Amino acid sequence: MRLDGRGAVVTGAAQGIGLAIATRLIADGAAVLLTDVNGDAAQQAAKTLREQGGAAEALPVDVTDEAQVRALLPRAEDLLDRPVDITVVNAGRQTFNQLLDVTKQEWDAVFDVNAWGAFLTAREAGRHLRAAGRGGSIVVIASRSARLGTPHSPHYAASKAAVLNIMKSCALEFAPDVRVNAIAPGMVDTDLWARADAFESELDGSAAGTARAGRIRQIPAGRPGSPADIASVVSFLASDDAGYLTGECVHVSGGDYML
Repeated sequence: MRLDGRGAVVTGAAQGIGLAIATRLIADGAAVLLTDVNGDAAQQAAKTLREQGGAAEALPVDVTDEAQVRALLPRAEDLLDRPVDITVVNAGRQTFNQLLDVTKQEWDAVFDVNAWGAFLTAREAGRHLRAAGRGGSIVVIASRSARLGTPHSPHYAASKAAVLNIMKSCALEFAPDVRVNAIAPGMVDTDLWARADAFESELDGSAAGTARAGRIRQIPAGRPGSPADIASVVSFLASDDAGYLTGECVHVSGGDYML
């Protein structure tokens, strides 16, 4: 219960990694506002968490909308009835295409959510916490792709590289009161990886599952990560146990990327 009494916001929390993060923060004692552009899915996820005994609320939020994001933390404190000092910047978007075929429309759609949305959310969280005169923690979800690039999703890799630099700039801007860190997941078993595998299979005519199996063979830990693996590190970074960490990126990849 290292987050007992704390309030948290998680963007992109209706499913996958975001939902796992919200679930873990609640298990560690926090009350959590789940936000997602799919408001109905966020409401259903929060309802399920409440039925399990957790303190959870939901709100539809488009992280590319500046007015919605600026109102987010004050609204979260009203809904949760407690100060919010943890913000997890998780909302993201990925599409798959060969580098030579990526369009400006596709590039902009990914960058709007991953880079601009991350910047807005971290900026407004920092603004709110600094104005409130209390400390806090912002955790941004980046990607292993930010360090290495990725075939068939170069716009996604570039957007996540931007996320890492946004995190570092915010860490400098909001120090010493607000800590800002990032997590770079490696391969994580979510619906997104099923889409990636389907794209690769169609591209090279291989059997379904071939691309996934090839990636797993590259991972020293011998398995893909789970959303819960990411969530546990988020909980650590949000807690006082990480009180001397800011401006850092933790690679949660089973050894797939070693810095």
